[in-house]
Amino acid sequence: MNQRDLVIIVTDQERYPQHIRALRTAQYTYAVYFSTTNSTNPFEYGLYDNVADPLQMVNLLAVKAASMLPIWVQLDSELQMAMRDANAAPQNVVWQPPRLAG
Repeated sequence: MNQRDLVIIVTDQERYPQHIRALRTAQYTYAVYFSTTNSTNPFEYGLYDNVADPLQMVNLLAVKAASMLPIWVQLDSELQMAMRDANAAPQNVVWQPPRLAG
């Protein structure tokens, strides 16, 4: 995927413990929500199909994570590269790779 095909979204606000890094392509929006203060469950993930679900009502990782794992891994890799390129990698956070719960 080239740079014209994606958008990186970064949200870090001092007054909220939740931070967001997201990647939007023509097909998918992939979002990683993380906390720098919640050490028991610091990461939550969202993957949305922008074509089939333009209002992003269904998190594909909540309903069919196993079948979405290859796309999840690919988008996570692209997000990490985009964060490095934009100097937007989170500070003081160990990035968690995609993995199925359980």
